[in-house]
Amino acid sequence: MPQDTRESLVRLARKYDALVICDDVYDFLPTGMIDDEPGTLGVRPPQRIVDVDRDLDRGLGNGFGNVVSNGSFSKIVGPGCRVGWAEGSERFIAGLSQA
Repeated sequence: MPQDTRESLVRLARKYDALVICDDVYDFLPTGMIDDEPGTLGVRPPQRIVDVDRDLDRGLGNGFGNVVSNGSFSKIVGPGCRVGWAEGSERFIAGLSQA
């Protein structure tokens, strides 16, 4: 998903106070690289949607965040490795830890 589409998705989620749940288990295996600044030779993976939510407009919003991401080592280390995590705003994760 292009960077501008990711930003539009976060803005839409904020507008309607919706939660975007991202399945980022393949996050450490980026396939769609984007060009860095003109004149450089580097490419980089697109920013994750949870990071867009954190960084867009300096994280302004309700403080709860509108994106949560789950990750896992199962896809990159081995199918027998059952380690996963959730990532989101500090306020969201604090609430999740109480559930």
